[in-house]
Amino acid sequence: MCLFIFQMSDVEAAQYEPSRKNGWTLPLAKLQVLAWTVLVLLGVLHFTSLVPTLRTSWQPAAHIVPALVLTFHLIVHLVTMTIDPSDNNVLPFPKIKFD
Repeated sequence: MCLFIFQMSDVEAAQYEPSRKNGWTLPLAKLQVLAWTVLVLLGVLHFTSLVPTLRTSWQPAAHIVPALVLTFHLIVHLVTMTIDPSDNNVLPFPKIKFD
């Protein structure tokens, strides 16, 4: 069993960071920006370089199926970024940021 003991000076020295309400609260997380960049980059590369190299009979399926999957993924991504996951009683308290 682990026991963590914090002295009062440790708590006072910690920086307070306001709680985030959802994924749109600034500043954006680095992984969030990376995820959006990779998603856009892979979507653009798929539709501009991969699909044109396929046979013409396969191109409609190569456009439609990934477009539906990408659209569904974007909708789910936007919904999960917009939803507030925390309880209303938690948000008023500042979040302690430790080094």
